[in-house]
This record gives sequence, structure tokens and C-alpha cells, in this order.
Amino acid sequence: MQEFHVYGAAGGTGTTATACTLAALASNQGHRVTLVDLTGDALAMMGHARTPVPGFVVNDREVSLGTEVAVFDHGRNLPEFMQGTKVLCVRSDYMSARGITATVRPDYIVMLHRDGSVLGVADMAAVAGIPVDRVLVVKTDPVFARAIDAGLIMSQVIRDTPLATLIPTYEASQRLY
Repeated sequence: MQEFHVYGAAGGTGTTATACTLAALASNQGHRVTLVDLTGDALAMMGHARTPVPGFVVNDREVSLGTEVAVFDHGRNLPEFMQGTKVLCVRSDYMSARGITATVRPDYIVMLHRDGSVLGVADMAAVAGIPVDRVLVVKTDPVFARAIDAGLIMSQVIRDTPLATLIPTYEASQRLY
């Protein structure tokens, strides 16, 4: 089973949007997915206030039996002992870069880039001590932002997002039953 632990050094960095997108991408590729929502925001963001989400399981405690890809939305609270791929969400600003040093070292950074930001991929990679190719840039998109605000993130998942590179390619022969 592949695990993704999504966290941020500050609020408003896109942890829930990133976790939901990773879960949706994995589900779209045919993986059995559990999204462990430790912040309590995922269902509302996906437009399912109390109902199950088609394609994968969402809960707040544990990974479901038979899960191939587990995505944990930790918000700002990532315990140091987590196994799996650690994905840190940051904004492209000085305070986010400064916060990187106060968190668990990430395997990947998802940088929410806003036009006019001075800091870039190389800056975030240098602060985190990871290769530049492990910083994934997500540009702010008004359409996507409105979909998040309206609880319609699932209708806006785009396959060519940089996050898609993190999801293993589905092959039926790899599935464990």
C-alpha cells in the first residue's frame, strides 16, 4: 500500500485540496483509495457533507481494508513518525519558506504559486533540502478556487496537474486481493 501524508507549516496552504486531489487522481486510475480526513474538511470540500464519496472511502480514523493508496490530510499536525510519502503544502512566500524548517522534512513540496511571488521552486527546494524536481508548482486558478469554495472540487480534478506524477500507474497485475 502506498501512503501519502499531506501537511502544511501554516493554515491556508492547500492541504485538504491537495489530499482530495491525490485521492481523486488515484481513484480515477483504478486504485482502491482511502482518504483519512484528520482536519474534518474533505467531505464538505468535495460537496458531500455527510454522504459517501463515489470511488473511494473517506473517514477520520483508519485505513479501510483492501486500500491500495491511502491519503492522510494532516493539516498542520504531522507526527514525526509517519511512514510513506510526506507531501508539504506551502505558499510561494517568505513565511511559508520559513515554516519549512519547523516541520518534518518532506519528500515533496506542493507550492501554491501566486503571480508576483518572489520565491520560486529553487528557493523552496533549498530550504527543504530536497531536489528541485520534487517541488510541484500549482498555480492559483480562479476556476479551481471557486470549485473549492462551492464544494465542487471533484468536478475540477484535472489529470495533467503536477500532482498526477505522484500516483503510481495502475496495473491490474499489481492489485492485491
